Amino acid sequence: MRQWVQDPEGYLTPTHTHSAHVFDRVQPLVVDRTRSHKLLVVGPSEGAPPQLKHFKVLGKGLHKCEAKHFYKALRKKFPKSQRLKLQELCEYWGTFTKAPFTTLTMAKLKSMGSSLPLMQQEVWVHTKALHKAHMVGSHQHGPTAQQQCEVCQELDTHEHAFMHCPMAAFVWHSLLTWTESIWAAEKLTPPKPSVALCMLGLMPSGTPRTLPRWWQLLQRIALRWIWVTHAQRLYGTDMMYSDPTTLLSHIQQEFESRIKWDWNRFRHTHTHTHISTTPMRPREWLKHNWGQVAKCDTQGKELSLELSPTETE
Repeated sequence: MRQWVQDPEGYLTPTHTHSAHVFDRVQPLVVDRTRSHKLLVVGPSEGAPPQLKHFKVLGKGLHKCEAKHFYKALRKKFPKSQRLKLQELCEYWGTFTKAPFTTLTMAKLKSMGSSLPLMQQEVWVHTKALHKAHMVGSHQHGPTAQQQCEVCQELDTHEHAFMHCPMAAFVWHSLLTWTESIWAAEKLTPPKPSVALCMLGLMPSGTPRTLPRWWQLLQRIALRWIWVTHAQRLYGTDMMYSDPTTLLSHIQQEFESRIKWDWNRFRHTHTHTHISTTPMRPREWLKHNWGQVAKCDTQGKELSLELSPTETE
């Protein structure tokens, strides 16, 4: 199993170190109807960080799941309540997209993040946004509930927290302005902020073409920090980034550092193996993965980003 380290902020980050664990009551299951005849090994006491109770299978906590729960998930025999909830979510998100929004669309949106250099928190925030599972004000009830936004004094819904709140609206508008030249370089019409583009990660035009990979990365990073700032303001804790300009600058720096990290990882793999696992050359790999956002020199050593340093200049 992969080992994780905890930073001073309390976030978990995967490392390259792995450790061995002994599983109790391991029950191997043969996955039916697969071409590769894979085996699914279910261990009732182990799972992925941060904690097993944060993950659910068919509405049941992963730390309480047994082999039969995974078997039901593989056979897609969802309970009626779960099917109705997913149907309601798809109908709701379908009102913001021109193309039909189905459970397959939701599954594809989740799988896109697996190939991006994302942290666990960014994957988690995006997944919870798709399921409308964040504890926004409209989900709070009781005498201590705070259903209004602290800034706008409006009902705090998912769309308000991630899109319409002044800080979130400023971030999305500034990020699209910051990347306007990249959209044009890739022969795409620079879009405007929308729920489909910013919250879901779908092309607003409704065409089947997926969003550029670089925007998927930028969108998920922005979602995480917008929610962190909104939650800190909602619950009255000390805010890390109290003004929109500082928050925007941090998101831009995070985005640039992830692309540089991914580039260094590729170069390390490309130069330190006798037989390269990637048939592409550095310039081809960079264009295939990150489009017009980044370019390298003819030797494939120096990386340069085709973006302005900051949006505030």
